[in-house]
Amino acid sequence: MTWRVHLPHPVIRRIDLLVAEKTVVAVWTQPDRVHFYDQRNGSLLGERVVEKLAFSDRQDERWRAFLNGLKAPNERFLPVVRAQNMLIRTTEDGRTRLLDTGDGLYLEVLGKESLLTIEQDSKLIAVELDRESGAVVGLDMRGRLHVFQQRLYAGIYDTGLESADSSAMRVLVADGGNQIMVTDGQSVVMMDALGKVRKRLELHYSLGAWGVSQDGKWLATGDAETGVMRLYDGTTLMPAYQRFAIDLAADARRLNPSAGNQPSSVVPGVLALTNRGVLAFAMGSLLCVTSMTKMRAVPASQA
Repeated sequence: MTWRVHLPHPVIRRIDLLVAEKTVVAVWTQPDRVHFYDQRNGSLLGERVVEKLAFSDRQDERWRAFLNGLKAPNERFLPVVRAQNMLIRTTEDGRTRLLDTGDGLYLEVLGKESLLTIEQDSKLIAVELDRESGAVVGLDMRGRLHVFQQRLYAGIYDTGLESADSSAMRVLVADGGNQIMVTDGQSVVMMDALGKVRKRLELHYSLGAWGVSQDGKWLATGDAETGVMRLYDGTTLMPAYQRFAIDLAADARRLNPSAGNQPSSVVPGVLALTNRGVLAFAMGSLLCVTSMTKMRAVPASQA
């Protein structure tokens, strides 16, 4: 079932689809506030404000209890949480975490924390943690890909991308760390864990929101100007499905009619998708959960 709901917040900052027997949609409306919805029917499962901790020692037992409690109602760990002035990224099993403290990146494996040593003269402007394997990938100011396996450097690789706007440089990782997507906002380059370029996609639009399924089989993108959403085959980067986000939302069941019809934007700001093609996206304060089956197949000739 597809559905949409207007939230009483001006913007939705992040969406996570936490797959389990009951898949939960985690919707961040503030850096420290997350709302939980049942993916099947849109019922609200509660919300949480990430508490401010009265201590800073990460060896404190209370820190461990805090980390172990960063879960959705279906007991899945939240992928990214901001707390204690840091970003905490966590794998699905909670065994590995990446702590971005602002002063450095720390990888925690089974409770043991180590500083990730970045190549001298390099500054990472985008970092991701693979939810399955715990592999860490990052992009530096020169558009180079940094790949870590556990605490060790696996390599630094040229992507062929560069941008004067560092905010356009982004990275995604999937398939246990074996598939890495990097972008400068105008192109997408798919690489493997050894830094080999597998595919390159030249976009005819400015890339807005984007996301990759955990198994790497689907890449979703949003056009930053028109609001068209597209799904690409994650192996070939060939376009498979597309549709305007506003039309996808219009087709979805409206859960709170009194909130009005029109979103404050027709361009998706954030999105997430599952291996099975469940797609969640936000336009301003409007949350929509839909499916790739609601999109239009791209004819082979057009692709």
